[in-house]
Amino acid sequence: MKIITALASGVCFALAAVPSAAKDASFKDQKISILIGYGVGGGYDVYGRLVARFLPKYLEGAPVVIPQNMTGAGSLRAADFIYNVAPKDGTTLGVIGQTIPIDQLMEEGKKTFDSAKFTWIGRMASGVETITTWHTSPVRNMEQAHTTVAAIAATGPSSGSAIYPIVLNSLIGTKFKVVSGYAGTKEMLLAMERSETDGCGAINVSTLTSEFPQWLTEKKVSVLTQISIERHPAFPDVPTFVELGKTDRQKQILKLFAASGDIGRALMGPPNMPRDRTDALRKAFMKVMADKELLDIANKQNIDVSPMEGSALQKLVVEIGSTPESIINEAKIAKTAAK
Repeated sequence: MKIITALASGVCFALAAVPSAAKDASFKDQKISILIGYGVGGGYDVYGRLVARFLPKYLEGAPVVIPQNMTGAGSLRAADFIYNVAPKDGTTLGVIGQTIPIDQLMEEGKKTFDSAKFTWIGRMASGVETITTWHTSPVRNMEQAHTTVAAIAATGPSSGSAIYPIVLNSLIGTKFKVVSGYAGTKEMLLAMERSETDGCGAINVSTLTSEFPQWLTEKKVSVLTQISIERHPAFPDVPTFVELGKTDRQKQILKLFAASGDIGRALMGPPNMPRDRTDALRKAFMKVMADKELLDIANKQNIDVSPMEGSALQKLVVEIGSTPESIINEAKIAKTAAK
């Protein structure tokens, strides 16, 4: 009986030592900073502040979450700070440019961080851009773009609006004629609407669907391709940049340019964050993205919400970082040709 009693006591002690359910990491009495790499009022700022507003609701300990703008060098300043200076405990997060993981591969010079080693918490919305033409253009689909010249509005020669059509010219033989020098999206769209150009080299999907929905319903524009790996739900019948490749190698090169659209407006943190903090933040993030009040706000303000879970986003960025050197070099040549 003594042995049985002792065994029973030991079992009870062991069971008591095992928690019934693992708890999320607590952020009680802590402050979380979300560093936004761009200025107040822009797209990145809107998403960063929206997440900051709802994140405490879903984190253990209900921490104070403070959005702060840290501008400079196209959000590179914020990225460098988060990677090299910020504490790696989940109390400093960031929202940086969606093209940084790709630019980092193709730009020469000193690299102070590795995008693949950031802790990616989740994507708030995709940043898919499109090449679009006006209804008066002779080019209304990609097949026609191979045989007929179409003047395409762009901003600077190094911008996506210039690079995307020229890369397609280089790789698959389209006949886009890039007209650079427009100040921004507004000016490019106005040029297209006035038929100064046939189309625009980079219009964000959310801009089309939220600000110019009548252009779509009235068929005033044709979306030729979307600069992404996966098709955006708004344009399920429009081919992605990657799908335009005629060979596997072309598809790999185009994928490198297209990946930024899938990264989109994302929340990330420093490398080597504790697993429990990472898991808690990723779990809370997805709850934020499904919050009814947030979705109501997004709907009223025409803010796109198309989330991606953190581990999937991490996998995407790591995959981008492991692109073969030969593909990167060919992409550099294509990008240089666009300047």
